[in-house]
Amino acid sequence: MPENEVVACGAYDAELITKGLLLTSDIEFTKTIFNSGDSVLISDYIKLVEMNDRLNKAYAMPVEERYIDCRKLKAEINAAESDLVSRVARYGNLAKSIALTWKDVQSSMKQGDVAVEFTKYDVDSTESRYAALVLRMEMKSPVLVPLCTAKDLQKLLRTGSLPVKQDKDDRGATVLRDKRMGVYVSTDLYNVIWKPLEKYFGKDSRVYFAPAGMLHQIAIEYAPVDPKTTVSDKYEIYRVSSTRLLAMDSKTRGLHEAVLYGGIKYDADTTSMKRENERFGARSVSYNSFAEINSGEDRESLNYLPGTKTEVEIIGAKLKSGNMEVDMRMGDMASEESFKSLSGKDFSVLHIATHGFYMPVDEKLTPSQTLNLSGLMLSGANNIWQNKTIPEGVEDGVLTAKEISGMDLRGTDMVVLSACQTGLGEITDEGVFGLQRGFKKAGANTII
Repeated sequence: MPENEVVACGAYDAELITKGLLLTSDIEFTKTIFNSGDSVLISDYIKLVEMNDRLNKAYAMPVEERYIDCRKLKAEINAAESDLVSRVARYGNLAKSIALTWKDVQSSMKQGDVAVEFTKYDVDSTESRYAALVLRMEMKSPVLVPLCTAKDLQKLLRTGSLPVKQDKDDRGATVLRDKRMGVYVSTDLYNVIWKPLEKYFGKDSRVYFAPAGMLHQIAIEYAPVDPKTTVSDKYEIYRVSSTRLLAMDSKTRGLHEAVLYGGIKYDADTTSMKRENERFGARSVSYNSFAEINSGEDRESLNYLPGTKTEVEIIGAKLKSGNMEVDMRMGDMASEESFKSLSGKDFSVLHIATHGFYMPVDEKLTPSQTLNLSGLMLSGANNIWQNKTIPEGVEDGVLTAKEISGMDLRGTDMVVLSACQTGLGEITDEGVFGLQRGFKKAGANTII
């Protein structure tokens, strides 16, 4: 591809945004609305979220049981999104964030910086390939570097195995170390992903990379270069959602408060759940009951995780020694209501140690719908997990990525998900990324 044909390293497609097709995945859009102070605009946005929720709920039902016209509602959603775009344009930096190009990224770079935007594209109906757009501050334009095929990468993940060791403190994932851990032993991953790019790296490069496809599921920054060295040993390397973040204003804040979840009582009875519901008052933004997804499933009880209590106690003590305020939420108090009460609050760190889940389905779902299929378990979750009845108006204890996406976590600097062994679980492109997307849509800055 000629250099002048390579465009927008990590930039959004402004035309699609204007048509209202990408709004629901753009946190800058949400930030601009809530920062506007326009009560009518904020109200219309909340109505749009609720419309999307009704549509997702309808899509989750068998066609014959749907009580609304999905096509009509989808058209109404598109029209509402387009209207919001035109009204939001007068506020903040939305238009600026949409219009960012690779030149804006480049002008924000320092000597030694390298921006790598991975991409996956279809060669034809039978083959997909991975490639990378590489940009340095002295380049005339980004360079496109072809990498491996999608089949090659999948094959790499299936080869090279280690013995399986069952985790006594399992967080809900199927442990498949024999399928995944091999890539952190051999140099194959380095050879197909990083080695073709290294001619654009300097000895002391700072590499900012945005993954794509299966690369979201692999810690490619820890690919072995040799028996003693990984890529992260060789370079100062940072994983980002998009390299356009290099061109966006960011303010460094001091750490001041942490909220820690662990030692959660999944067997909390309905009396305790009602008490916690009353303690936190009115319900926050809520989405589909997990009961609709879980109906008819025969599941074993979620086991208590004693290690998570120890985990958050140790972390809490360390943070307190650094003069941070720490809010510990354990046992019955680690409820879904308590979590949703964090929406709109200003705190530095959110650490969640619990069971996590992803439920693969056979049918093709939209990215928004997949958010209902991944989540975290909070107090009382065993009730709905085992199809028991819970009191009306009480949260079910299963916090889905969809519910998280409806929260306002813009004041949260870092979210740590100590759940579901996400690097080891057998998941699809949308699985783990569903949980990540939920927190990103809510506005969380960094996710580990």
